[in-house]
Amino acid sequence: MSNAERSASPAAAVRPTPIISIGLAVIALVLLFVFVLKPFVENWRQRDARIATAEKEYFHLQRIMVNGSVTNEMIADREAALAMQPTRIMRAKSRTLAASALQSMVQDMADASHVTVTRLDVANVAGGADLPLTLSANGDIYGLTELLKQFRHGRYVVDVDKLQVQVNSALRGAPDVLQMTLSLHAPVIVE
Repeated sequence: MSNAERSASPAAAVRPTPIISIGLAVIALVLLFVFVLKPFVENWRQRDARIATAEKEYFHLQRIMVNGSVTNEMIADREAALAMQPTRIMRAKSRTLAASALQSMVQDMADASHVTVTRLDVANVAGGADLPLTLSANGDIYGLTELLKQFRHGRYVVDVDKLQVQVNSALRGAPDVLQMTLSLHAPVIVE
């Protein structure tokens, strides 16, 4: 074998065959699809979905704006219907006025239930939509039951958070008199 023949055979072995070239081209296309085209298409679809959602929201808000008078009438009708309900949320010009109204309302409920109020505190905290209330009173089990009914069916919503009942040790001669402490809260809308 001559030197020319020896040098020609290794070069022929290094030259890629058509199958390897096709395989490399397929791998390059797959990589192009996975790392370039697929993320581009997914990003495009997500953008189209966001645009479609924004368009729906825009048209919904535009209908509300065009039909503003109808919407305002519906709101007024709904508020009138709520005002006719037997139990509703207390509304006041300020939290102080709401606290005062709540205090007098709870006092009236206690009087109607034949319960003697010993302490009635309405905490006028600056934040929050509820006014917390603490009530300490003396009465019998029937008075307590009636007071709880008053809270449940009163004109304004008053929720009982905590109730403690114990026999009043100062009134040992009257075993049916109970000492009760209630933690309450009432939702308030300040207008």
